[in-house]
Amino acid sequence: MDDAIIDVDKHRAALRENNAGAAAAGDAVVLSASIEVRNAVVYATLIVICVFLPVADAHGLQGSFFGRWPGRIFSRFSRRL
Repeated sequence: MDDAIIDVDKHRAALRENNAGAAAAGDAVVLSASIEVRNAVVYATLIVICVFLPVADAHGLQGSFFGRWPGRIFSRFSRRL
């Protein structure tokens, strides 16, 4: 969800900044804006996945509470990429 919000926000800002009237120019502006933020979004998603991976190794009571989180988070975040 965050990735989509970042993309839409960047698209709106780029379109507003360039005042693209033609559809072809608007498409080029949107593509350029997406490419500009894509690396940052992908790296942020990978960092969040890496942060939650150690939780998969939790044992005891914590493991029973948080043991399923890494799999769920990994599957949801990897679908966004």
